[in-house]
Amino acid sequence: IAIVVIVVLAAAVYLIGASKVGEFLSENVVDPIVGVFSPNDEGTPANDDDKDKPSATKSINTIDFSIPEFSLYALQAGVFSDTENAQKYADELINKGGAGYVVEFDEGFRVLIAGYLNEDDAKNVKERLLEEQNMDTSIIEISGSAITSKVEADSTTADLLANAAINDDIKKMTEISLSKDKGEITEDQAIEQLTQLKEKSASMVEKMQSAGEDELAKALKEYYGAVDNAIEGALKSSEEVAFSSAIKSAYLASAVARQKLSEQLAA
Repeated sequence: IAIVVIVVLAAAVYLIGASKVGEFLSENVVDPIVGVFSPNDEGTPANDDDKDKPSATKSINTIDFSIPEFSLYALQAGVFSDTENAQKYADELINKGGAGYVVEFDEGFRVLIAGYLNEDDAKNVKERLLEEQNMDTSIIEISGSAITSKVEADSTTADLLANAAINDDIKKMTEISLSKDKGEITEDQAIEQLTQLKEKSASMVEKMQSAGEDELAKALKEYYGAVDNAIEGALKSSEEVAFSSAIKSAYLASAVARQKLSEQLAA
């Protein structure tokens, strides 16, 4: 698929300065920071006989491909100059149900504990963390700009792009995490829903491998690969607290990948 990419907005990560986290696991969790993680309410080879026959060609059309803008408001527990200290602190948060996700930005290695699709929810949890856990956090916005592209594609690839639904995977993961922490779904139900998302991401990686080697195909393949790996990591977690933390890490890692997707297509 050949593309002309027009990136509407440049992707960015903004340090907003505020913080929050929400309601979490069960009363049996020791020192549960988690208690505030929820906001309030290819074709067949031709044989010799076919050499003189005209070859069939796929119908190529120019279509519009777009991805809406995306933002996730993440709670940052700290920033470190080295990975060792960042991971040490992250491990402490994981034991309490936080994501403990470490990501490197220009300012250093940030330790994130949760993320929200709504900024007001992030502020609400930030305030509760400070009041109930005496934990001061900051809010950073992980954002992916809207993307609009003119794509030359056959009907099969056009259908594939039409069903990409890039941002929906991250939104679904945040919903699974919140529902699990609030006790609205069981661990088995969360695993089932995550498995369905993983099957979709793995399928998209495979399909993008055969879609072409232009920038859009490569960028989408990389994005879905990151989502697939993130979900796989969550599904490998067995203990309840670790599983809750791993789901949060999965959607945070996927949000960072979404931001990178915009940056790649803007280059």
